[in-house]
Amino acid sequence: MQTSPTSQTDASRKPRVLIVGAGLGGLMLGILLHRAGIPFTIFERSAGPRPLGSILSLNAVVIPIFQQLGILDQLLAITLPIPYRHMYDQDLNQTALVHMPDLTEQVGHPYLAVDRPSLYSLLLSLVPPGCILFNKRITNMSEYIGGVSVSCADKEVYHGDILVGADGVHSAVRQIMFKRLEEHQKLPLEDTEALTRGYITVLGTTRQLDPERFKGIPTSYCEFSHIIGNRSPYTWSTLNVPGNRICWSIHWQADASTGEDHMFRSSGWDHPDTQDVLKACVDFKTVYGVTLGDFFKETPADGISMVFMEEKLYKTWHFGRTGLIGDGAVNAFHDAITLANLIYEHQPTTSETISAMFEEFKTERFERIQKQYSICRFLAIMQYGQGSTTNVAGRAKATPAFKQKPTHSQTMLLELLLTVTRASLIILTPLVAGMTLRIAPNMLEPIYGSIFIKERFLEYSLVSVGVGVVLAMIYISFAGSDSGVKTSSPEAGLRKDKKLRKGIIVSLDVCALVLASSFFTTHAMFKHSGEFGPWRGPHLTQLFLAYPVLGLLGFANTLACVLRSYEHVHVRTWVSCVLIQVGSILGLTLVVFQMAPQGPSCPRVYISAILVAAISGLHKSMNVIWINDVVLSYQDIIFSRLSIVLQLLVLTFIHGEVALPDERLESRKPKTAFSRASLAMSFIPLVLVLTMAAQTATRNPQCQAGVTKAHNPPNANYTILARNESLTGWISVVDEHKTRHGMHMRVMRAGHSLIGGMYAESGDSIFGSFYMPEAVRLIKNRDKSEQEVALQIGLGVGIASGSLTQLGVLVDVVEIDPVVADYAFSYFDWPHPHRLFIQDGRQFIKDAPEGRYDYVIHDVFTGGGVPPSLFSLEALQDIQRILKPDGVLALNMVGSEHPMKAQALHSVRRTLHAAFKHVVGYKEDIESPDGYQNMVFFAAQFPIEFDEYIPPEAPSEEMLEMLEEQGGHIDHALRPSLMRDWILTSFEEWPLSTPYDPSKGELILDRNNTLNGMQSIGAEEHWHAMRSLLPLDFWVNY
Repeated sequence: MQTSPTSQTDASRKPRVLIVGAGLGGLMLGILLHRAGIPFTIFERSAGPRPLGSILSLNAVVIPIFQQLGILDQLLAITLPIPYRHMYDQDLNQTALVHMPDLTEQVGHPYLAVDRPSLYSLLLSLVPPGCILFNKRITNMSEYIGGVSVSCADKEVYHGDILVGADGVHSAVRQIMFKRLEEHQKLPLEDTEALTRGYITVLGTTRQLDPERFKGIPTSYCEFSHIIGNRSPYTWSTLNVPGNRICWSIHWQADASTGEDHMFRSSGWDHPDTQDVLKACVDFKTVYGVTLGDFFKETPADGISMVFMEEKLYKTWHFGRTGLIGDGAVNAFHDAITLANLIYEHQPTTSETISAMFEEFKTERFERIQKQYSICRFLAIMQYGQGSTTNVAGRAKATPAFKQKPTHSQTMLLELLLTVTRASLIILTPLVAGMTLRIAPNMLEPIYGSIFIKERFLEYSLVSVGVGVVLAMIYISFAGSDSGVKTSSPEAGLRKDKKLRKGIIVSLDVCALVLASSFFTTHAMFKHSGEFGPWRGPHLTQLFLAYPVLGLLGFANTLACVLRSYEHVHVRTWVSCVLIQVGSILGLTLVVFQMAPQGPSCPRVYISAILVAAISGLHKSMNVIWINDVVLSYQDIIFSRLSIVLQLLVLTFIHGEVALPDERLESRKPKTAFSRASLAMSFIPLVLVLTMAAQTATRNPQCQAGVTKAHNPPNANYTILARNESLTGWISVVDEHKTRHGMHMRVMRAGHSLIGGMYAESGDSIFGSFYMPEAVRLIKNRDKSEQEVALQIGLGVGIASGSLTQLGVLVDVVEIDPVVADYAFSYFDWPHPHRLFIQDGRQFIKDAPEGRYDYVIHDVFTGGGVPPSLFSLEALQDIQRILKPDGVLALNMVGSEHPMKAQALHSVRRTLHAAFKHVVGYKEDIESPDGYQNMVFFAAQFPIEFDEYIPPEAPSEEMLEMLEEQGGHIDHALRPSLMRDWILTSFEEWPLSTPYDPSKGELILDRNNTLNGMQSIGAEEHWHAMRSLLPLDFWVNY
């Protein structure tokens, strides 16, 4: 069946109301609309009437409704007055007697108790036949010009003017309406948040009981007995109703790990875990000399249900033609009366009038609902698990008589992850670990070079984490054992929780101190680097930096994975939590490690130290004011927890002690004073971290920008002219006053290597091989009629590119480090090239146009090795592509021809021969044939032969003076250079002595680039060569 939309032009017609939900509120609204003559239809998802539930208390404000409807006599026949409310502890010791005021003389009616099934049947009988459609689950709703429609799961569509959601806390109407509001960006932020927490109730109503067996049940009044389990997380109630029946209910607070799961699964008044709760409570005592189990047996199975009562007051009640009425019988009755009167009064049929009517409805009801919400919340706290009229402390310490069967749900899992401890570590660990993995090797590069700092660093880092995890597991085993206390007792659980918190706090404090002191400890270790050597030195130094930091983070995270005594979840949920926590940390650490840009190390290290200390301080603050590991929420943390923490810390310092129990019963601890001295002592690590961070930032020479007095001691044989921590590490320019040859030289240092330099007296390069690439211009069989263009990958101090520039070649220079280019121009008279590109060389050659260059100069050695990506076959093929057909590659590398050390050399030669048809190679020093030295390869697609080199004429004095007068500078390529002339005249006499053998060496490929490992032996010799060239004091002063 489908109803058709009505025409909006019929102004005289009455609005048709569609009501979703045939609960008490929906039935009441339908009855009132029927009395007003307004057409309506009620849609109910269940297959038929289901009079579930237990007891309702009707006050004097509600009872007149039934009198006006003419059914007061029928109501009184199924109700009993409530004169008292008895409150007991679990042993049935009465703790309170609450008198319910008899308001008969004032308003004509007392408080009445009625069982919900009877009331439901009474209201259902007043709804006209055909106005309720059962088995109608709403799947969608939509508005159009002139009306609103609802779509059901059975494909039927119904139309009306007004849509009212009376389908309870899990309202399908509200969910669809909120989705529409979100699409229009009109849903308030507070309405998007999940229900905070609630209370779970299992309830039912017995059949008529045998008075011989169940004695003492009154017949003239309702005996309301409320029992608070001081040794159990449950409270339970019994109330008698007409017909010698008992309405019973069991209540408990939904904790962070089960609340939302119960909320969604209880929709429809049934729940799969009901039987588990009944089994747990079967022996609970009642005031009638029988147990709850006896009442369970007398209750029809289909009349027992589990429901979730939320703590949430929504701000949004309506949108367009759709509105909502409240849940809960009394509140729903009032909402139904108010809305029915407004519909009758306004008779709205247009969208504007309906929306205005709903807004008037909210204005009239919202303030009253707010007051009721506060009162109901207080009563729930008293009755359902957060307080009582008697011994709260005793109840907090009590062992629950029943542990609810743990269940697995995504909500429990999310709330486990979002505790303060776990969430803060999930955020903190990747930041600190990723930074450590990225920065810690770089901090050692000026002392040990670029090869050794990464040798097995990641493997040992993983071992450090593993050690931390193992130590944490040992700590956990000791934390769980406590002599004299049963391991299953609440006291043992609380002590274990305290030890776990302490372990996390101490490990974070130590981690922060290690980071903050790292510049002092590593500098002390650097002074012994000569004794340690390049293989052991980096790892011994990392014992005071990366390895303890990673181990402590592993220790803290392992402790955080342990369930606390108040966290009762399914093992599957806990395993999932651990896996997600570990996976999140590993994944985010990889992201931080990969994406963190290069930059200054010092600020990152001491900021990380402060961050770790701050997180530790957060945990201490929670510990001081006795807030356990609560679940994070937007309002709770920002507006409540944070303000409480700050206020109580201030009060602690002023008054000396303060204590506050946690709100959650499961984690409440006995009140304990925390002294001002103890609080101050606990924050000493934070003070030390801040002090060391300030010292590092302001006094440590290695963390200062530029050159300070500490960099140039009075009696040193060198002067640091400039220094900067850039993309590739520390770059500095140093003047050595006197060398072993009696000459002054200026060098550019990059980490633990010299990437170039010049003798002050002659202007010659300190490395003769830097002139050798210029020999590309001597190669025969090349067309030199057009302007020659060269590309240099790797600048150094600009020897080769400067020479080519002065010879009229247009030179493009690609240099990854901007500081290198700046220092080459400022301190080494490097003439500006045709174009300068500050970027990665591999990316440049990949993007460069085909056939552009006559020459490519490839010189990227630094720190004891070369970047393997620029030596792969794919990189060399890209170079061959951007060369002209008669173009030439000149490639510089450091290698050895010794059979035991030549693996890298053989692999580079094999890869060169795979990319170019003709390759020749020369070495710098023929007197040391087996030693590591500079080697230059020339590669082309044609046979390589060289013309005789003719030294250029030196510039005249007049030319030099003219250049200076014009504001120019004397470039090193213009100066007479005996070394340059000697190199270019003699290099053909220094060919590699080992003939090329294609069977030796590996082909270097991007997918399997092993060049880095082949360079280790050469890097060691280079490291020792640098130490013999310049003293230890030079290298540790960067």
